[in-house]
Amino acid sequence: REDAVQAVRTLLIDPSVVEMAGEGGSIAEVLEATAWITGEYASCVEHPKETIESLLQPGILKLPCRVQAMYVQAILKVFVHVSNDLLCDDDDDNDGGEEGEEDMEIDKNAVVGELSDLITAHVGQYACSPDPEVVERMSQLKAVLSLRTGDQASDGPTYRRLHSIISQELLPMSGKAQRKVPRPEDLEVVTPIL
Repeated sequence: REDAVQAVRTLLIDPSVVEMAGEGGSIAEVLEATAWITGEYASCVEHPKETIESLLQPGILKLPCRVQAMYVQAILKVFVHVSNDLLCDDDDDNDGGEEGEEDMEIDKNAVVGELSDLITAHVGQYACSPDPEVVERMSQLKAVLSLRTGDQASDGPTYRRLHSIISQELLPMSGKAQRKVPRPEDLEVVTPIL
């Protein structure tokens, strides 16, 4: 997974790839997969600010709507993961200790604030999308950003809960799994749905 995230990073941060994808072809499908890998394995992202900036490129608006939706979802997942890592990990280890630790917490909160401001400044570009899924994901992202209070003590638990929701790993399923589910006796598949 780490290797996959690092491999797609070069595609993600290169604006010329997005421009080529806007012209059509299969590059858009590659960028959709790139965004999915980045969001799904956000824990492996080494440069979150650069990644989020890449996911907010204006050229993305020229891509198909399904790709735009995947980009917005990846922004949300990377932001929540980074916020959780910065604001929550030290809560468990913090024994109320030294002054230097407090300075680190302030810096971590500032990083989360900087990422939040960056996303807020650019995510509105998706508001005019004709696709309802893109607009819905943008609205969800804006709602998550609005939860930020600027206070680490109150933000930490919020990001911990959000992280626990989006970090549930989806396990692979067999293509024959549906056949193993017994059909209910009272199910009438020939009756049209009105």
